[in-house]
Amino acid sequence: MPRKRLLWQLYPSYLLITIASLLTVLLYGSRELHDFYRERTADDLGSRARLLDPAVAAALTSSQPERVDQLCKELGKKSATRITVILPSGKVVGDSEESPSVMENHGGRPEVRDALAGRLHPSTHYSRTLHQDMMYVAIPVKSDGRII
Repeated sequence: MPRKRLLWQLYPSYLLITIASLLTVLLYGSRELHDFYRERTADDLGSRARLLDPAVAAALTSSQPERVDQLCKELGKKSATRITVILPSGKVVGDSEESPSVMENHGGRPEVRDALAGRLHPSTHYSRTLHQDMMYVAIPVKSDGRII
């Protein structure tokens, strides 16, 4: 009988240590998975933006500025991506989901400020247009060495 008492004295502490270890691994693993997912999403958005760069630059420098919005809507639908084209002043000239005329100035957004400074820095914030949190990546579109 003394063996059984010893087992029941040790069992709760071993169970507690095992549960604590599993919870620690789960918390660490879920945080790492979340960070990995965010990095991959940011990389994917950056790649999509760079692929669209030549078409957007051509539309911005054309004599038809309304072509920018039309291009955003076409490419946004094909790529299943929200695309917004913003002038250096922050004015929206094209968007795949909304009419640019009803959209607010985007010049103060962190991802836009970073892009104008030559840095790619993803940002996550609430979209008033789509009513949900979204990840944003902005890249500068250049023509003749200047951001357009």
